[in-house]
Amino acid sequence: MTVFNGCQIALELGIKIPFKRKQEVRKAITENGGVVSFIITKKCSHLVVDDHENVSDTYKARTALKYGVPVVSLTFIDDCLKAERLLEADGYIAVGQTKAEEFGSGKIVAKTQPDGPPRKKVVQLHTVKVWRWGDNKTPHYDDDNYHVAKSIVLKGKWKKLLVTRFCVLEVHVVPAEISPAPDNTRYRVFTHTGQLGDKEDLGQKEVRFSGTADGALDLFGQLYKYWTTPPHNYSNTRQFLSPRIGSPKFRQALCDYGIEQGSVCEEVCDLLEHIWQEAVGELDQALSVPMNTIKADQIEKAEAALMELKQVLNKEDQSTVKRLSDEFYSHLPHKPTHQHPIDSRATIARKQDLCQVCLSYLRSPVI
Repeated sequence: MTVFNGCQIALELGIKIPFKRKQEVRKAITENGGVVSFIITKKCSHLVVDDHENVSDTYKARTALKYGVPVVSLTFIDDCLKAERLLEADGYIAVGQTKAEEFGSGKIVAKTQPDGPPRKKVVQLHTVKVWRWGDNKTPHYDDDNYHVAKSIVLKGKWKKLLVTRFCVLEVHVVPAEISPAPDNTRYRVFTHTGQLGDKEDLGQKEVRFSGTADGALDLFGQLYKYWTTPPHNYSNTRQFLSPRIGSPKFRQALCDYGIEQGSVCEEVCDLLEHIWQEAVGELDQALSVPMNTIKADQIEKAEAALMELKQVLNKEDQSTVKRLSDEFYSHLPHKPTHQHPIDSRATIARKQDLCQVCLSYLRSPVI
């Protein structure tokens, strides 16, 4: 069936949804012509959420509403499959207004999926200037503070020489609040290609720039297609290939995660992804600010406050405990319902875990 043909569907499923159920939903979408998107862009057709409370406060839901992407309940997927066709989203809206309500209020939103031929790509690969990594003439980029927003590792075989070739694709972004950048170089698409051996780091490294997230993702997609179709025919790999491939931030992230050798089976990867998504989901529920606005120094200051709290707990100094608790929440703003007194070692341990997830999210090479 092609129930979800042409749809890019993002998911925001909380911890109450079992792992097996989440896997079934992803599989149902992809096996019926759809694409599961891990980020919200203007190209998304739907955001599917479960019925957990405060879903409207999540980053994905806020972004979806901003872009006019329908936020629908999980029942929408089940009913579409039963009907064997794509149903109207209006009957399943979980957050925001239906099209009828928007029309009644005088607000008209462009259709997410217009009829007729699909829109042209935001950018064309051959029209974007390519810069060699390290070229002095390359536009300035903040190489100390960029984040790896998306990445993938591809590998292929060169039959004539029986060697394994690789390609690393990455999307970099410098948050505006960290380092202002010209409008046309906010995002950078990085590629590193070569063959495995003693000098992987000497392979060919190139960068392309874009002023928008959609443009960068479009470039990423076109490069992915270029390397995974003839004559290259590279394929995705979860196998660790080398510590010397990719950008410096990408390599550092692999080192931080302790990925040094071997490969991971798909089931383990899916389980790890599930655990990670649940951890990020809990963060989104607890914090009152989007996770992508949190800086490393905020996390460090919050951890410092927790260390001080550990030292004063035994002294039963309630005024100091309150002061340090307030200091922690000032560095990592929480929603009022999650601002509990940090007055026990168990609570401190939970908050330290939260800081570690924040730090991992900040350093994550994939989104």
